[in-house]
Amino acid sequence: MTADNLRYSLWRRFVAVLRLVAIATLTAVIVVTLASGRVMLRGGARRRWRIWHFRYWSRGVCRLLGGRTTLYGSVPDAPFFLASNHLSYLDILVLAQQLTCVFVSKAEVAQWPVVGFLTRLADTLYIDRARRADIPATNAASKATLQLGDSIALFPDGTSSAGDSVLPIRAPLLQVAASSDIGVNTAAIHYQTAAGDRPASHAIAYYGDHVFGPHLWQLLHLRGFTATIKIADTPLHDTDRKQLAIRVGSQLRELLARIKAHAGDPAYLRSQTNEPLSL
Repeated sequence: MTADNLRYSLWRRFVAVLRLVAIATLTAVIVVTLASGRVMLRGGARRRWRIWHFRYWSRGVCRLLGGRTTLYGSVPDAPFFLASNHLSYLDILVLAQQLTCVFVSKAEVAQWPVVGFLTRLADTLYIDRARRADIPATNAASKATLQLGDSIALFPDGTSSAGDSVLPIRAPLLQVAASSDIGVNTAAIHYQTAAGDRPASHAIAYYGDHVFGPHLWQLLHLRGFTATIKIADTPLHDTDRKQLAIRVGSQLRELLARIKAHAGDPAYLRSQTNEPLSL
């Protein structure tokens, strides 16, 4: 390793440590204030408190990581039922910056240090993907959430991938939408890393045998990343959940292809861009 490469490696490690400390500090502040509000507030005030804190925690973490989020399309009116492709634990943070909703997440997230506690405070619904018996309870909780006027966002492909394709959609997770007139809004997520960094399929996508700690440490070393979200213009409706799953998968693949085709095209931008916080 040359002297320049060594200095750069040490600099990236220093930046990674700074980012980790900053994220830990932000998270501690948000956890304390969010938990306090849940104790003192009730009803709509408690809901608004949760939404505000989770959104700004998500935005703060993404910016500290050097992330830029671009949204194409319009956020649907609440209450909505939104299905997205799944690549990483960052997906919830990226979507939460733009959407006001309750997330359905894999059960393992509830056990993660700090992150699990914070997502529980944010009323996240959890599902054990290995237990089919969990699906009816999750669907019932999702239905109750929608009836209260809150929106739902989930990842019906069931597990994360490298991001080069959309995995098969699990029809049972769409039962709530199929049995109501709310329909399914779809949103595709795509990540890109800076030139010279490891590709997003390795540095951001979290799948297979990845371990959370080492993966997060690698993410902290990136110069930054771009997350692009494309929301479909109209929701999908079908009373047959299997047919609905096929249509959702097809639309997600179409949205993902559209993102890749229009990456970097300013004329295609239809909503806000969150500028990254440089370190």
